[in-house]
Amino acid sequence: MRVSRRIDIRKVGSGNVGATNAGRILGSRGFVATLAGDVGKGAAAVVVARLLGLDAAVWAVLPSVVAGHIWPVTLGFRGGKGVGPGIGALLVAAPLPLTIVVAVFGVLFLVSRRYQLSGLTSILFLPVIALLLGTGTVPMLGLLATVVIVLVAHRQDIRELLQQTQ
Repeated sequence: MRVSRRIDIRKVGSGNVGATNAGRILGSRGFVATLAGDVGKGAAAVVVARLLGLDAAVWAVLPSVVAGHIWPVTLGFRGGKGVGPGIGALLVAAPLPLTIVVAVFGVLFLVSRRYQLSGLTSILFLPVIALLLGTGTVPMLGLLATVVIVLVAHRQDIRELLQQTQ
């Protein structure tokens, strides 16, 4: 993806097209613009499913939009790490569990001061929170699939975090 200053962010930094790499390369404006687009993409996918009357399909759309962001066909299966579109989809599909996960992230970040550790840990709480809120089986499967997909996308980051703690 070529952006301002004729920089192809797929060829610098981590090489992925997500908001974190865009922020590293392009600064806060690049981060915000990319995150807004990614969140919008995730929200739009769920809104379209609902507008088409496919309420049950929302729970398949959620992991699909995240997987499509991580492994986009048009970019040779090298995209972002799924957090932005996941947030967008959850804003529409499951706003209360998302709000609680964001609060958990905030507390973890205040304690650890480690963005990635806080984010990856807080996402693990999503299915637990949904279960405690009485989420049904189909939504729970969609949420679990989404969490697994995001964790797979972050597997190298998780390895590095685990090595730092040893």
